[in-house]
Amino acid sequence: MPALKNQHFVPRCHLRPFTLDGENLAINLFNFARRRAVLNAPVKNQCSADYFYGKDLHYEKKMQVIEGLYGAAITRICGSGYALTGDDLELFRAFWVLQHLRTEAASRAFAALSAEVVDTTGAPEEFRTSIAQTVQVVMSAVPEMVSVVEDLKVCLLRNRTAVDFITSDDPAIHTNRWYLRPGNERLGAPGLAKSGALCLIPLTPRHFFIAYDGDVYSLPVSNHWVDVRKESDVNMLNQQQLLNAVANVYFRETSDVTSIGRQFDATADRRIPCRHRLNHAILDWEDGVTKRYRVCTAEEARNHQDAIFHSETLYPRPSGWPDFIHWRASAATYSNGTGIGFVRRAHAETRTTSSQPFKKIRLDRINF
Repeated sequence: MPALKNQHFVPRCHLRPFTLDGENLAINLFNFARRRAVLNAPVKNQCSADYFYGKDLHYEKKMQVIEGLYGAAITRICGSGYALTGDDLELFRAFWVLQHLRTEAASRAFAALSAEVVDTTGAPEEFRTSIAQTVQVVMSAVPEMVSVVEDLKVCLLRNRTAVDFITSDDPAIHTNRWYLRPGNERLGAPGLAKSGALCLIPLTPRHFFIAYDGDVYSLPVSNHWVDVRKESDVNMLNQQQLLNAVANVYFRETSDVTSIGRQFDATADRRIPCRHRLNHAILDWEDGVTKRYRVCTAEEARNHQDAIFHSETLYPRPSGWPDFIHWRASAATYSNGTGIGFVRRAHAETRTTSSQPFKKIRLDRINF
């Protein structure tokens, strides 16, 4: 096999701590389609495809550098007496972005959306994007996306319970507790710049990365660490993996097979079959200055002269959240009353071209 042909969209350096004895050879997994565990599965066959990032190896070689730094950082945090450094925190933040964008799930979602746009709007066929093309587009967006989340506060979790963290084939999760609260449906989709963002990824069965909006949440952080002492909190974080994974979750201890199967059964109804929705609207009324559109079906939009559409990312709703993620007293967001919605302070300050000024608003004063 040519060098670098088998390319992982979840790298082996991430899976290593979850492998048997940390040897990076075999790993336990729970497969959703078969609803059963597979023990001692070869790691080299997990989360990979031939030339996933392209045959020119441009991105594959770049990621090998980042993965080497990440693997070294994981070794350090597992050592005794390690003091978390700012450089490692920023490395984990950048790795989260890379992993969030690089998975097969992310590329397939983008490709499916482009296909739906072509099929439902009559757009030119060149707008249809293949998986291979999508990977290149998505990977080129990594630097920009790192800048989007650099205002988030960052900490690591130490697992002090008897329950391990698990990982999956799509482990870097973006969610939003505030946007997903019952009654907040009118907020729309919680993009990465929106208030209340949470970025999650397990690092080892005993360590976890979290980036969060410090204007909305408060965590009991001490020197960039939070000690997790409730098994229910670990289970809530593991549920995020069960909700977002495409096909498999991965775990280290064989004794966890029964509990993971039970958790999957309890979570299955909360999983969503598709991560995006394409919304269509056609011109309903205009007075020469203002236009009003009404939501319609794809068929109506396709046959109408003046139609618009927009894509919406869908997020699964967990059954609960870790108790250590508290609402901040006087939690706040920023809005200018337009369709931009409720964004974090850093993103309000950078939107200098907006015609409407942004104002700070307390969350408890927003009525829907």
